[in-house]
Amino acid sequence: MGPRRRGARYRRLGKLLGLLRLIAEKADLVEADLDQFYRRDLRDLWRTDDEGRPLLTLRQVWVRLQNGLPRESALAIDANGGRMPWSITDHLLADLWALRANSGKKRGAKPTDHPSRPKSAKKQAQVTDKQIARAEARFAARRRKLNGDT
Repeated sequence: MGPRRRGARYRRLGKLLGLLRLIAEKADLVEADLDQFYRRDLRDLWRTDDEGRPLLTLRQVWVRLQNGLPRESALAIDANGGRMPWSITDHLLADLWALRANSGKKRGAKPTDHPSRPKSAKKQAQVTDKQIARAEARFAARRRKLNGDT
């Protein structure tokens, strides 16, 4: 068993743990989405058919939640801060709105974007120098504490 194979095993285990954490934390949302979009009951994880086979497996739940939920799903709305994620059509309409709003502006002027457009993850994830300095100071304090330096 090579290192790639072992890494793949740990990644699968990470997916399983992530799914179990999701079910534990947001069971009501998972149950609602499984029922609404797949007509499956989350309690089927613990039920079996007449031949002893499970009615629903964790892998089936993971595949359905990972690859098949629309933007109207309860989990998608919850992950987006309580708002329905934008569709491609929404983004295209916002682009047309911005194009119209920016027509006639002078060259070099800051373009106006649609006010309801979600901010990109890159802009939200920017870390300031002040935050980095604070984090480095906390890390240095922890290191001193672990080394016995006070």
